Amino acid sequence: MEHTKGKWKIDGLSIYVADHFSRRLWIATVCVGMPSEDESEANARLISAAPDLLEACKAISKMPCLLKLLGEPEENCTCASCIAKAAIKKAER
Repeated sequence: MEHTKGKWKIDGLSIYVADHFSRRLWIATVCVGMPSEDESEANARLISAAPDLLEACKAISKMPCLLKLLGEPEENCTCASCIAKAAIKKAER
């Protein structure tokens, strides 16, 4: 399954996408509890940025692996391309 398409927006602690009729389709709401309100707001901003971060990871993942360029195995590589590939795999399971 893919994530909700469209530009994710934030309203306080709620994340939504507007449909073609400008209706808000709610994606998530961050609850205030153990984290402080500031931390909850930061969590909501991070969640709302998720689609943009996924697209950035997809662009970075197209770069060649540095270890592979050197003829080394890619296992446990920490180059930007491999980190991006791991993040994509986690997001798209």
